[in-house]
Amino acid sequence: MKYLIHKAGSGLLVMLLSLAMISPAMAQSSTQLTLVTGKLISVNSTTLPAQLTLQVKGQATTTVVVGVSDKTIFLSHSFEKVSLSSLMTGDTLQVFGRYDENGILQALSVKDQSLKLKHRTLTGTISTIEPFDMTFTLSPRAGFSSKLLPVVVQVTSNTKIMSTNGKTLSFSDLKFSEQATVTGMFNSRTNILVASHVRVKVTKPQPLPFSLRGELTAISSTTLPASLTMEVTGVLPPLTGSLRSLLAQPVNMVTFKVDSNTKITETSGATITLADLKVGDDIVMQGNIDAGGNITATTVRDNSVGVVSSTAKGNVQSVDPFDQTFVLVKDDGSTMNVAVHGSTIFNVPGMTTSVFADIKVGDNVRVEGALNTRTNVLTANIITVLNVSQPLPFSFKGKLTAMSGRTLPAMLTVEVSDILPPLNGMSVLLAPPINSVTFRVDANTDLTSKNGVGIDLGNFTLGDTLVVQGNMGSGGNITATLVRDDSVVTTAGPISGSIQTINTTTQSFIFRTSTGAVYTAQVYGDTQLIVPGVSNPTFANLHVGNMVGVEGVLNLDNSVIQSGKVTVTATTTTQ
Repeated sequence: MKYLIHKAGSGLLVMLLSLAMISPAMAQSSTQLTLVTGKLISVNSTTLPAQLTLQVKGQATTTVVVGVSDKTIFLSHSFEKVSLSSLMTGDTLQVFGRYDENGILQALSVKDQSLKLKHRTLTGTISTIEPFDMTFTLSPRAGFSSKLLPVVVQVTSNTKIMSTNGKTLSFSDLKFSEQATVTGMFNSRTNILVASHVRVKVTKPQPLPFSLRGELTAISSTTLPASLTMEVTGVLPPLTGSLRSLLAQPVNMVTFKVDSNTKITETSGATITLADLKVGDDIVMQGNIDAGGNITATTVRDNSVGVVSSTAKGNVQSVDPFDQTFVLVKDDGSTMNVAVHGSTIFNVPGMTTSVFADIKVGDNVRVEGALNTRTNVLTANIITVLNVSQPLPFSFKGKLTAMSGRTLPAMLTVEVSDILPPLNGMSVLLAPPINSVTFRVDANTDLTSKNGVGIDLGNFTLGDTLVVQGNMGSGGNITATLVRDDSVVTTAGPISGSIQTINTTTQSFIFRTSTGAVYTAQVYGDTQLIVPGVSNPTFANLHVGNMVGVEGVLNLDNSVIQSGKVTVTATTTTQ
């Protein structure tokens, strides 16, 4: 045997190399030290102990299982000490060890011929710090790499960290944006430099200005100084890795300081106080972040406070003559309060001089003025009444494509297939396209099935065929007086048949009539159930084979009955 001794760093790494190459087959029955060279096929664990599988060099069909433990020495091509995690599938390894009684080569040393480390010294800026992994990212200066890619620096217990003035430092002393010169072994494959020395040029980082926008979630005090917390929805400029590393909390939740130097304004730029800010407000914060991740705001703008110019159009829903205000239902279905002042101008068709008393419920108006974004009150400078004629009655038919809700009032949209009477000049009142019309239904709207029985919005389904009668104002706003769902009928008498299947999850069952028609019956909590011999029957008392009579609301498109009453007329022999 011959021993090759290689000096690495401050210690001696010893690798035993055999002059006589013993084949794996011969060595498995021997206790001799054995050297095997091969390609790494797999590793069964990322932590020690582990087993490696090698394809023996020059023997394509021969593999060797290698056992490694915390006593195994792992070396790079240049005899630098590495770890199990440095090995990669496909690497060429030289393994030195002994076979055990199970035929596993227990390694004393593993040398990765494919892992070539280089001694490097580079200077750059610390851009991120990971205290748990004891790593930091160094953005190198020109000259180290043509692409200037950031390098991950691994600090170990043997790494010496010094400042430029000779002071010994620890990893926790490293700060974002500091200049550092790092010396160590660089693995180009993993982009990791294991540092032996770190020399830090200690400078005081300048605060970095940036801007955040989001929802205000917490206020520590109503007096200055105070801390505010916001859920971030936008960042200007975008958070780079540099800024991100300074934030102690998740990027989407940021706490910052406001003091006497912070300018707090509303939307228009007028100054307000800290007490004017409310949790839930939409705010924009501009400020500076220091090396410790502390943020101090220079300005805070509350977009939820302030007065902005605004124009709204819709119908007058109610009028308060004492406060001289009215409620406006806008064209999108939302409401707002409108107030007037002594200089408000009223334009009412047919009147030379108009006053607030000339505004009537049902008028279609356009209001121009100043909107308070917090109170949603529009103070009118000009109010123009648009409905120069009475609402025009008409009727149309089409497919239901959208519903704003299933409780009144609501907005429904129909893809129109027919209009009675023809639109003629009225077509100019409909917002294009004419084949899609949105209208309002409220407590005054009659909702019926195809056979004229009253139903509610809960019986409507997208895709149903509707016939709508209503009135269109001069502004094109439609309020329905009658909506008939031709896809729905209310059964005048029970539909009888035999239960075929029962779905306990959806509380429904499928039954077949004597004519072969198949229906799905949906049972609800208020559905009346009648079962012979059962005083208070429940859905569980229904069984396959029962003859039943079902009354309710039938959707003709999908044969589903929303059951109001289910009567069992004949039961199966087993209940």
